[in-house]
Amino acid sequence: MAKYTLQIESDFEYELIGVCSHHQDYRVIWELNHHLNWAFQKSEEYYANYTKKGVFVSEHSTYTFCDEENGIDYLFIKNKAQGKFLLPELSQIDFFIFVKDNFVFEMEDLLARIRKVPAVVTAFSYDPESIKSCEQLVIFE
Repeated sequence: MAKYTLQIESDFEYELIGVCSHHQDYRVIWELNHHLNWAFQKSEEYYANYTKKGVFVSEHSTYTFCDEENGIDYLFIKNKAQGKFLLPELSQIDFFIFVKDNFVFEMEDLLARIRKVPAVVTAFSYDPESIKSCEQLVIFE
């Protein structure tokens, strides 16, 4: 009898920015909103992180911002919560900004703007396909 294997290819519909800061999430959000004229708001629900087998790992605070003028959705998530990381491969990163439907800004320009924010030490762009933990994330559903 033939044996079939189902392979699922992930198609990431977002860009990923890692942010390093010495400040708490609410302070970084305030600085981003103030210096970049964004309007992040704290979500009432936390982002629940699960393993591939559906086992609960941790809950991470989230902030959302929909730039209606440019049609871009942003999601800001704290990487470390309850002693666990959202993306363990990037444990040195404090926060992530997931950017959906960005057809307006070049990533380098966006990174340069974020790096100028006083509460931000540095920011990096990552390819979600190169990060194994991104496969289990359900972002912008």
